[in-house]
This record gives sequence, structure tokens and C-alpha cells, in this order.
Amino acid sequence: MLENGLTETIIREAGPRVILRTMVHARPDPDQADMLDYDLADDRIVGVVSALSNSDGYASVSVMTDDGGVAMTASGLGLRFQLINESWKREAVLSDKDKQIADLKKDIAAYRAHEPIIEVDDATDAEVSAHVVRRVPTALTRKDIDAIIQRLELTHPKVTNFSAPESSVDEDGTQISYIAPNSEDVSTYTDSAYPDWIAKCRTDLERLHVGREQNEKPVTVTFALKNAGTRPASKLRISFEALGEILLLRRASADEDLDRSEDGPAVTRLPKPPAAPQVQRIVKPPPKPQTSRTTDIAELARSTGSRLRVGDLGLTIPGSALGSLAGANSVLGDLHQSGVFGELARSQSAIQEALGFHRQHENLRDQMGLSHLDAIVPHTTHDFSDILVKRPFVPPKHDPEGFYFDDWEPEIAVKSGALTCDLFRHQGTEEFFVVEVVLPHEGDVSGAIFCRVQAENLTKPRFWIRRWRHQCTTRQNFFVVF
Repeated sequence: MLENGLTETIIREAGPRVILRTMVHARPDPDQADMLDYDLADDRIVGVVSALSNSDGYASVSVMTDDGGVAMTASGLGLRFQLINESWKREAVLSDKDKQIADLKKDIAAYRAHEPIIEVDDATDAEVSAHVVRRVPTALTRKDIDAIIQRLELTHPKVTNFSAPESSVDEDGTQISYIAPNSEDVSTYTDSAYPDWIAKCRTDLERLHVGREQNEKPVTVTFALKNAGTRPASKLRISFEALGEILLLRRASADEDLDRSEDGPAVTRLPKPPAAPQVQRIVKPPPKPQTSRTTDIAELARSTGSRLRVGDLGLTIPGSALGSLAGANSVLGDLHQSGVFGELARSQSAIQEALGFHRQHENLRDQMGLSHLDAIVPHTTHDFSDILVKRPFVPPKHDPEGFYFDDWEPEIAVKSGALTCDLFRHQGTEEFFVVEVVLPHEGDVSGAIFCRVQAENLTKPRFWIRRWRHQCTTRQNFFVVF
């Protein structure tokens, strides 16, 4: 306009009609000098609008601005204002440096579009309680222990009388006598066994509270991991770190065999009292009358058809040589009549054939150099080929899409732990990880869990932090019931 000598130009013909006009003669309103600071450009513009509004040559004059402060100044003076819409503005002219930065951002966005998009969320079912209670039993006092020991001594008193009653004879002639326990057994009971039992009971009562703590309910946090991108994440690693005064714990899975037993109460029951030496009671029954036995050999021979056996004479005594001979004679006769010996003779060829197979089997063992296994594998009735066909132990196959703990032992409180996955698929289901928080013994606790996800084809790791505060109270209570 200045170069062409124009005082105005049309910006837009209609809807609405917009004209840009130079007004070099416009001056701020002197009546508003006390209200406005004309040293400021914004106040001078508001002063010019005020002067034009008071002129008869303009039907409507407004302050057009995108500054809320200028609009408030005009509104305070009763002037019209129009806030500029963002769509009216032209795009900012970029410098060469800004253009280069924009191009680099586009390249990075295109490169990351081929990466997995890892999302980590808090999937805890309910809000973790801010107050937990741990119950710890109190030890019995010395007064309580003395009272319990006194009751034990009354219930199971120490035996002191070991004298034996006098011997007696019943009406049927049965003799009853008694033998007192020897002095060594009595001394062991009175001087060692019974005092040691009382001392053991006292020691157990002093340790009755050990191992009976009732911990608070577990405080667990669940993490949800998902790959929302278009590429799978390779060599993914998700790690958890405890910040503050807390520790992390993972429970053992069903397929993990832990060779450790849980600690239980130190004392479950008191020991039984020792048995006192007893007086031995001897009962001697009266002797039975002796009766003689005779055998008529002629009568016995007639009844057996002249087939007389040694055992039929009634002269053998159990356990004697003559009695054994009689038993053997009877057994061999019965076997001969049953035809067993004939069957054994006919089976001689089968026995020889079995012995031949045994010799072949021994030769095979010697040729294969397996004779040294006799000291390892016990002899059984099964064929040795059963051992040769057994397959070696094959470890379970590694699942490339499964998550495996990386140097994170179960049931042990640690500061950090991690899991790895060879191939975490994209657009799949969420993976959930449950981490248990181990709190200190008591007191207020401030802590956080820092979760980090890294992958081979992920330029920047993903982070997630869960913070909270807990109050841990120790409540002491213990009950002893008899």
C-alpha cells in the first residue's frame, strides 16, 4: 500500500466485507489518559478505539485481539471488543532450523511406527488398604510359667514309693511274688528323668510364643502389560524395583518344587512325663498233674491196614530228630503218591532250555560291558532289556512366547526382580503380573514400585510408577488355653 500510494485495500469483498485502511492521524483519547498508560502499545490501541468510538464518522469500532488482558481493559472502559479466532490466523513461517526439526520428527515417527507399542497399566482389583494390622503374641511371664509348672507337678506327681508288697498264695495254689525296681533305675528317674522333664516343660513354655505371629493380609499390586503396536516385541524384559522401605515378593507357582518348609510354631505340645520304674509282679500257676499215655501197637496196625508210620506210634517229641524224620517220611510219601516227582523228571528238558537262555543272557551282558551295573541296578525278575529301552530325561521345551523369571527366587523378599520373554506378540491379550509388597515390622511406610519395560526393538524403555503410603500397626495378643 505504501509503495503504490494506497490508503486502503480490500481484504474480503463480502461475508463480511473487510477493508484494511491506514489512519496515520488517529490519536489516543486524551480523556482516558488517567486510566490508560499510553507508553504501552496495548493501551495506546485501546485509547485510539476510544477516540474513534466518540467520533461521528464511525458507526461501530471494536478492539480485535487474541490477548485476554487487552479485551478486559477495553471492556472496563465500555468499549466493544472482538476476540480473534484461531482459524483466522495464518500459519507461522518456519525458519530453516524449524523445518529441519519438523522433518526429523516425521522421520522418527515413521521409524517408531514399526516398533511395538508397550502399554503398562495398574490392574489392581481394589484399592489397597492404607492400614494393616499385624498380630504378634507376647511371651508368658515368669509368674504364669511357675503357675503352669505347679499344675503339671500336681497332675503328674513324681513317684517316690518303690517298695514291693509281700508275696502271697491264692486258694488254687497260684503263687504271686513281687520284685522291686533296681536302685539304678530309681536313681535315673528321680535324679534325671523327672527333673529334666520339668526343665523341658519350662523351656517350652518360655518359647511358646515363637512362630505364632499372625501377619497382615498380603498387599499385592497387579500390573497389566500389553503390546498395542503392529510389531511383536523381541527379547522383552519387564523389571520391578521397590523404592523406599518396602520389599517385593513373588509367590511360587504350582510347578515350582521348593525344598523349604514353612516355619511353624516352635512348640506345639508339651512333652509327656517320664514313666516311673514299676514293681514287677510275678504269677506262678500251680503245677498240672502228669498223665501217662500208652499205645497198643497191634490195634494201631489193624486200623491202618498194616501201613504203620513212625508218627503214628506217638513216640516222637516235637523238635527231636525222630520227630523230624517222621514228618519227612509222611511228606515224601504224599508227594510220591501225587506224582510230583514224575512231572519233575518230564520237565527236565524245559529246565535245561531255561538254563541255556540264562547263559546266553550273561554272555550278552559281558560283551556289552554292562556287568558293572550289578552294583547300581538291583537284580529283578524282569529282562535286562527293560533298562536298555528306557529313554533319558528330557527337560520341558522352552516356550518363546512365555514369561520366565530372571534370577528371581520365589518366597524371598527382594528389592528388585524381573521377567523375560523372547517374543511378546502384538495385538494380543494382556499379561498380568502380581507383585506382593512386604512391609516393615510396624510404623508408617512410604514406598513405590518402579516398573520398567525394555525390548530389543524398542528405542526407548517404558516406565510406570505406583506410589502409596501405608500405616502398619503391631497389636499384641496371646491366649493360653488348658
